[in-house]
Amino acid sequence: MSKTAFLFAAVVCNVGASLALKAASLQRVDGAPSWTFLDIQRKEMVVVLGALALYGLSFAAYMQALRTVQVSFAYPIVTGLTTLLLVVAAGPLFGEGMTAKALVGIGFVLIGSYLLLNV
Repeated sequence: MSKTAFLFAAVVCNVGASLALKAASLQRVDGAPSWTFLDIQRKEMVVVLGALALYGLSFAAYMQALRTVQVSFAYPIVTGLTTLLLVVAAGPLFGEGMTAKALVGIGFVLIGSYLLLNV
């Protein structure tokens, strides 16, 4: 398996976990938003446990990647791609708007990641 495959696996699992937690947090209890962990029903708990499993897989993949690549290479890749994919996915999935400020911020994250990779 390539050196970067574990990094991309970590990103995909992390993004999936974050999106699953967002989806679980939007579930309704008796017509009202569920704001606390104690309000989570059984079906939402399955989503939360799935998210925890994905976070665990993300951690394991990242840890494996760090065996073969430098942390100064891995961290910018993981944080930059995770940020980018979350912002891109949250729009269509949850109706989160993309503002000009958000686009500029994503640009800075990507530029910063690029600069760190080329040090």
